[in-house]
Amino acid sequence: MDDPLFDAIARNLVGGHDHVVGAPLISVGSTDSTYLRPLGGHAYDIHLIDVSEADLVGMHGGIERVSVAELPQGLRRLYSIVVDFAAL
Repeated sequence: MDDPLFDAIARNLVGGHDHVVGAPLISVGSTDSTYLRPLGGHAYDIHLIDVSEADLVGMHGGIERVSVAELPQGLRRLYSIVVDFAAL
């Protein structure tokens, strides 16, 4: 993929994880990015937190939750992506 935004996302989400590769993923469902792409916007649905198997069971259900310990990690990852991309 030849997109500086995707490259910044991949660098910052994969960094520090051995044997992990950032790659596009096709997923069912819809997000607000459905409306941005036709306008020429680059929109990526990214997951900023590590989710445990137990958390996956409740995903999009009545018991949806994430680890409190993951929240600061997710914010750091988002901040790193923005700073990385803005420096290009």
